[in-house]
Amino acid sequence: MRGGYSAEHRQAQQQMTQQYLQRQQQQQQQQQSGAQAASGGTPTVGNETTIEISGCADPTIGVIARGMYAYVTQNHGRPAYKKTEQVNGVDVMIYYWDERDGPTFSGWWLGPQIGGDQVWAYQPDRSAPYVPSSGWKVPYHADVDPTFVVAKAKSAPTAMAEQQRKQQEQKKLQQMQEQQKEEQQRRQEEQRKKFQEETLRKQQEQQAVAAVRRVMQKMWTVTEDNFETLKAEVDNALVQNTTNLGSQLEKMKGDIKTCIDQAQKQIEEAKEAKRKQQEQIEKTRSFAEKIQAQLEAVDAEIATLRETLEEFETACKEQSDSAEAPEAWISKYSESIAAAKEKAKVCSDKISDEVKEMRSADGPQTPDPQMASLTARTSECGRRLSSLLTSATFAVQRAKKKAEAKAKMVAIESVFDKYDSNKDGFWSTSDAKKYAQGEMSLKLSDELLKPALRALGAGKEGIKKADFHRLKMALGIVRERQIDEVRRADRLKREKELEGLKAALQSKVDDASAQLKEIEEKVNTLDELCTPLSDKALSGSTPAEISKMAAEVGDSAQDSHSQLESLKPVVANLTEEVDPSIKAIAAMQQKALDFRVRALESKVTKAQKAVAHARNVGEKKGRQELIAIEGRVLAVLRNFQREKSQTTQEMFAAASGDKDASLDLDGFKSFFQEAQDAVTEKDGEEKATDKETFSDGDLERVFSLWKGAQEGLTEELFSDQVRLYYKVLKDASIAEGVDVESSALIRLEVGDIVEALCGGPSLHKSSGCSRMRAKALKDGTEGYVTTCGNGGTKFLQEVTEFRVVSDTALAKTFDIEEDKEKQRTLKVGEVVEVKRWPVKDEKTGLTRLKCRCKGHLEYGFATSVGNRGAVFLQMI
Repeated sequence: MRGGYSAEHRQAQQQMTQQYLQRQQQQQQQQQSGAQAASGGTPTVGNETTIEISGCADPTIGVIARGMYAYVTQNHGRPAYKKTEQVNGVDVMIYYWDERDGPTFSGWWLGPQIGGDQVWAYQPDRSAPYVPSSGWKVPYHADVDPTFVVAKAKSAPTAMAEQQRKQQEQKKLQQMQEQQKEEQQRRQEEQRKKFQEETLRKQQEQQAVAAVRRVMQKMWTVTEDNFETLKAEVDNALVQNTTNLGSQLEKMKGDIKTCIDQAQKQIEEAKEAKRKQQEQIEKTRSFAEKIQAQLEAVDAEIATLRETLEEFETACKEQSDSAEAPEAWISKYSESIAAAKEKAKVCSDKISDEVKEMRSADGPQTPDPQMASLTARTSECGRRLSSLLTSATFAVQRAKKKAEAKAKMVAIESVFDKYDSNKDGFWSTSDAKKYAQGEMSLKLSDELLKPALRALGAGKEGIKKADFHRLKMALGIVRERQIDEVRRADRLKREKELEGLKAALQSKVDDASAQLKEIEEKVNTLDELCTPLSDKALSGSTPAEISKMAAEVGDSAQDSHSQLESLKPVVANLTEEVDPSIKAIAAMQQKALDFRVRALESKVTKAQKAVAHARNVGEKKGRQELIAIEGRVLAVLRNFQREKSQTTQEMFAAASGDKDASLDLDGFKSFFQEAQDAVTEKDGEEKATDKETFSDGDLERVFSLWKGAQEGLTEELFSDQVRLYYKVLKDASIAEGVDVESSALIRLEVGDIVEALCGGPSLHKSSGCSRMRAKALKDGTEGYVTTCGNGGTKFLQEVTEFRVVSDTALAKTFDIEEDKEKQRTLKVGEVVEVKRWPVKDEKTGLTRLKCRCKGHLEYGFATSVGNRGAVFLQMI
């Protein structure tokens, strides 16, 4: 049945779940109490087959949610309930959703279907095994609604009464909804009728406006003749549609008045344009008559010029001696053409001005065929004048060429007449020889001249004047043959000279090639010499061995480099001061030699780099070796110092005989031997340790490192190496005696620094603590302090290194103003070994210490704290 489940359906549902619920009731009650405790005590309805929702402050969701719910299924391991009645045909479900879609979607939900997108209420308690009684958010994104309560369903009679009450409420709600629907339909019908009436009225207004405007459109073609007729039609259309125009009446009256005013204005403008057009026609007619007369004059001049040109051409044909006439004639003729062109241009300019004036005039513009004809006639005059000038230029050029040709013939004939000895118009053999000698600088014998005469077919009379040009060609051939003989001789001589130049060049190339071959043999041995300088080979070599190998390879590479440098100028000069004809050959030979030189240079450079790398490796290994030896030497000295319980000053005085004196190398060796012998022998029953070996070279290297630039090792330099500093890790005290129960002299706080006076800590047998004699740097108090307790607790820790936190200079002396030349710049991240604890320079306000870069051998002074508090070095 529509609206919910029937009683039979509910009874069947209850029977299906009753057995399952009874079997798990006890376990679920235990889970309920545990879940309530875990979830902060949120109450639930328990394991019920029917539950009821009441309350809800939200009026819309309250109608949906309030009512009876029956158990229907399990979802994600927890019970789900369905409302016994639908709301507006929609089911209402209460169900649980786990964290598969995320924790924000997990909890108890109220919605139309399990897992659906639409929900009305939400309870976020994920630990509740049954439907929570309270804590529901309504709507799901709002705050908790305290009035929304889920509880166990009431008894049957009460539930039946409640059910009847709700059905009556539902019936009243449906009646109210039907009344509201009827009222809404009535209002919609009234609005529909009103809309139809308004639409009809607007349609009538639009039709009336359109009817009036159709008549008004006729005014667009108004003329002076039909103005009154059209005006009467517009007024009549307005009267006929006055009733239907409605709100548009006044607007249409204004539009009609504007339309009539514009029509009147249009009529007046048409009258004015017609008057101006008539004036322009009269003006154009007068102007055309004047231009017509001028163009006729230009035509007459063109006809005269054409007749003059024809007369000149006729004269050039009839008279062959008029070569002097063309220049003067063309000048005069050009002036006449220029004058005629100027007149034509004046006509053209006047026509253009008139056309521009006509176009700029007010009123309608209509093309004037008469003006177009005048313009075309003016252009034609210009073309005819240009054609006449071109024809005249060609006529003059023809006349000049004819005169020049005639002049050349006269000159040729004059030469022939000059060497014609008997003036009979024929050259004899002797005349031809004289001509060849005088004009062509060619000495001819009879044997050379006879072939030319036979080719000309010269008879007994001699060579005719008409064959003179053929004779010139024959003599030219003879002259070219003689020139070829001279050229051949010169070529053979030049080839012989080139052979000598090539031989000299080849000799230089051979000498340079021989030198290169000698260098190549030496350079090829460098590859074998560089084999021991590889990283793998160097890793197993001592610094001395590396230095020896690097010196051997370096000397050979330097010798080869010097030879190559001396050979370079020789190769470069192969193309200098060389004959241009063999310069290409020299350049080719030079290129080949230069290629060999560069190849050898590459090998030498590679060897030099290997030598530099080996030396760097050797120097680094040497530094590491020396630092290791230094550490072993210091270990012996500090052990000796602890055995003798001597301060650094006392130990140095015992070694040098006087603390103010310096220790030389022999004294240092003697003292070190004494210290080494002392520390390898133990008192009592302890077994003696093996004696560590040091060579004289090892001790000499350490001694040179410590003394630096000084002549000997002073007490200050010796103390810088041997002394030790410790940092306080836990509060301690400096006592008067070595015993731990001795009275305390001062209190040491965390961070204080002390200097070990006798080589560092040693085990105090009675207490089991490590103690040492020390001096507090903060006030100079001397006494005994515990470094490590008998339970392993560290009170003091040795301090040997500082880290650079800001770039600072490493100088040679403590006074930074005296030492302007810094050794190097300490970069951020570098580590230095402290040799003398930081002390404030009262003159500059800088706190400075003596140190050595870790892994390096150079000592210097650096600023740890600036005079304004800036930190450059930080204790590690």
